Amino acid sequence: MILLALGPTVALGGVHRPVQLAACALSLFCLILVWMHRRPHGRGLRLPLFGGALLVLCAVTLLQMIPLPLGLLKLIAPATVEVLEISLAKVGGVPSTHPISLDPGSTQWEALKLACYAVAFIAGHNFYYRRARRRRRVVALVGGGLVVMFVGPVGAVVAPGIPLMLYTPEAGRASGLIATSFVNPNHSAGFLTICALLAMGLAIDTRDLQRKILLGLAAVMLGCGVMLTVSRGGILALALGMGMLAVLALQARRRINLSQAAVVIPGVVALTALLSAWLAWDRLLSEFSAAAPDGGLGKLAQWPSGLDMVLANPWVGVGRGAFMTAFPRYLSGDIPLNTYEYMENQFIQLPAEYGLPLGTAFMAVAVVAWLTWLRRGRGSGITIAAVSAIFALAAHNLVDFSFEMPGVGIPLCLLAGALSAGALRHRRKGKSADERKRQRRRSRKRHTAATLAAGGATALLLVVTALTYPKLPRDDDRTLAELAEQKAPLDRYLEAAGAATRRHPSDYMPHLSAAHQATLARDPRAIGLLNRALFLFPRSPKIHLQTARALMRFGARRQALLEYRMAMEHGAIFDPVLREAIPLCRTGDELRALLLDRPKIHAQALHWLRKAGRLDLAGPAAERSVERWPDNPVVCLRRAEVLLALKDKRTIAAARACVARGSSLLAYGVLARASMTLGPTGSEIEVLLEARKHFPDSLGVAERLARAYLRHKKYPEALKAAEQMLAMATVWQDRARAHRVLSRIHLAQGQQHSADFHKDQARVITGGR
Repeated sequence: MILLALGPTVALGGVHRPVQLAACALSLFCLILVWMHRRPHGRGLRLPLFGGALLVLCAVTLLQMIPLPLGLLKLIAPATVEVLEISLAKVGGVPSTHPISLDPGSTQWEALKLACYAVAFIAGHNFYYRRARRRRRVVALVGGGLVVMFVGPVGAVVAPGIPLMLYTPEAGRASGLIATSFVNPNHSAGFLTICALLAMGLAIDTRDLQRKILLGLAAVMLGCGVMLTVSRGGILALALGMGMLAVLALQARRRINLSQAAVVIPGVVALTALLSAWLAWDRLLSEFSAAAPDGGLGKLAQWPSGLDMVLANPWVGVGRGAFMTAFPRYLSGDIPLNTYEYMENQFIQLPAEYGLPLGTAFMAVAVVAWLTWLRRGRGSGITIAAVSAIFALAAHNLVDFSFEMPGVGIPLCLLAGALSAGALRHRRKGKSADERKRQRRRSRKRHTAATLAAGGATALLLVVTALTYPKLPRDDDRTLAELAEQKAPLDRYLEAAGAATRRHPSDYMPHLSAAHQATLARDPRAIGLLNRALFLFPRSPKIHLQTARALMRFGARRQALLEYRMAMEHGAIFDPVLREAIPLCRTGDELRALLLDRPKIHAQALHWLRKAGRLDLAGPAAERSVERWPDNPVVCLRRAEVLLALKDKRTIAAARACVARGSSLLAYGVLARASMTLGPTGSEIEVLLEARKHFPDSLGVAERLARAYLRHKKYPEALKAAEQMLAMATVWQDRARAHRVLSRIHLAQGQQHSADFHKDQARVITGGR
C-alpha cells in the first residue's frame, strides 16, 4: 500500500503510461491482498458510497468507448455528430456508428487511471479501519513527502529545473525555485500540501515533546517546499488548508488537546512564513505582484470557454480524455492559444467530459462523502488534517488539474479511503456487540455482492484493455512529420492524415498539416482542409496564416488579406504578418481592410509601407492614422518618417511635434534628418546639439554629430565629437565604428598618417572583418 502511494509520486508523478499501467496492476494486487486478509475473519470487501461513485464513473468511461448508432448519438450528443460530419466528410465519410468519446484511445487510458483510483480508495477503506494502520500510513506519506521535497533544494544546486536531477522535460526545464519528482511545480505543491497538513495532524496527536518538535519541523519544511515551488495556487491552497485545520481543531477541542493544537498550528504557520520569506522573498513577491496573462485573469480566463463547452455538450459530454482535442473549438476571449490537455478547473472539466447530469451527480456525492468524513472523523488530529488536506487540494484544483496526476490522485484516494474507514469505525463505536453481529449477518450478502461487483468491474477493465491495447493509435504527429521529411507523395500524406483524423476527429492538427503539404503541391484540396481545421479551432492564428498563404497561392488576394487580418485579431505577432501582407495591398481600401483598429498596428504598417516604397499608400494612411490617434507618439513619429520620405515641407513641424511629446531619440533622429534635407544649412547640427543635452550618454547622437560636423567641414568639432564617441564605446563594434569615423575626419583634413592609424585600429579590433 505504501509502494502504491509513493511509487507513482517518485516516478515523475505518474505522467508516463508505463507507470500508470504498473500502478493499476499494483492497486489490483493490493485489493486482492486486502480481500484475502479479510476473508478468514468472515468479512467481505465493503463498498462505501464514494467508492461506488468511482466505480460508476469507471463504468461510464468504458461505455463511452462503445460505438453507438449515429441516430442515437445525434439525440444525446449533437455537437459530437456535427464534428464527425465536418471533420470526416472527406476522409471516408461519417461512419454509421461511433463512440460517445471523440478520442477513444485516450478514453481507454483514462478508464485505467480511474479504475486505479477506485481500487486504491476501496483498498484503503477496507484496510485502514484500525487507527494504528492509519497512523503508519500517514507517517509513511509524510516521510515520502520529505524525501521528495529534499530532492528539490539539492537539485536546485546540482541540476536546476531537472526533476529528480535526472529527467529534463520535453518542454524544457521545470519552473519554480525547486524541481521535485514532479514535472509541473503546481502538482509538486499539491502533493507537498497534503504531506504538510498531515505532518501538522501528527504533531497535534503525539504527546512526546521530542516527536512533536520533529513533526512540527517536518511540517515547516514541507510548507516551505510548497512555497519554493512558486505555485500561486498551491500556496493559497496551503493557506486555506491550514485555516481549515485551525477551525476544525477549535471545533474538536473536546476530543483533542486544544492547547497543543494552539501551539502547533500557529507555530508551523509562523515558521513556514518566516523561513520562506528568508529563502525566497523577492521571487515570491514578484510572482504574486506580476500581472497575470489572459487579460489579468490568469487561469480564470479559461472558465467561460469551459462553460461554453459544457453547455454545447450537456448530456454526455465529449468523452473522458477528449478534452485536449475538443477544447480549441470553444476557445474565446484573451486566452493564450496553448495546448490544454486538461482544463485548469476540474469542476468544469468533469461535466465537460461526462455531461452535466453525471458530472454534477459525482461532485454532489463527493461533497456528501467529505461532509460525512468531516462530521464523523473529528476524533484525532490526523483525521481533521486529512479532511483539511482534501479540502485544500479541492480548492487548488479550481485553478489546476493535480487530481489527474496519479502521483497526487492515488495518495489522495488512499488517504480518503483511510479517512472513510476511520469515520465508519467512529460511527460504529456507539453500537452494542449484539447489534454489530446482527448487522454483520444482514450485510454479509451485500458485502459479497459488492466484492463480486468490484472484482468483476476490475476484471472487465483489464479484459477491455488487453483486447484494445494493440489498437491504440500511434503518435500521429511523429508519423506525419516523418512523411513530410521524406517528401512522401501527397496522396500518401493525405492518407496518413485521414487515418489520424479518424482516430481523433476533433483534432485540427491532421487537417492543418495536410493542408500545408497540399498548399506546397498547389493542390486545391488545401482550402477544404483548412476550412475544416478552422471549424475545429476558429481562433488559431496559425490556421488563419496558413489559409491566407494558400489563398494567395490560388489567386484569391482579397480573401487572403482578410485572413491575415483574422490572424492578427486572434493573437498572431503582427510585425511579421504585416511584413508579409503589406506588399499585397493595392488600394487604400484594401489596406484599411487589412489593418485592425490599433495604433501600434497602424504605426508598424506605415513603417513597412515606407520600407517597401509604397508612398502612394503610406501618405494617406499616415494622415488617417494621425486623425484617429492624434496624441499617440508612435503614430506621429511614423507619420513624420513618411512625410520625410515624401520630402514634404511639413516634416520638420511634424518631427518637432514628436520631440515635444516625448523627446525620444527616434524623434530627434527624424528631426535631424528632416533638418538636413529640408531645413536651412546647419540646422541639423542645432538639432543634434539639443539632443545631446537630453541624451548626453548616447553614442548614436555623438556619432551623428561627428558626421554632421564632417559634412559641414567643421573638423575640430567633428574630432571632439568622435573622440567623445570613442570614450563612450563599451563594445568592440562601437569602438571600431568610432575609429572609422576618426579615420574619415583625418582623411578629410589631409592627415593621411592619422587616417591610416585609425583605420588599422578598426581592422585590429574587428579582426579583419
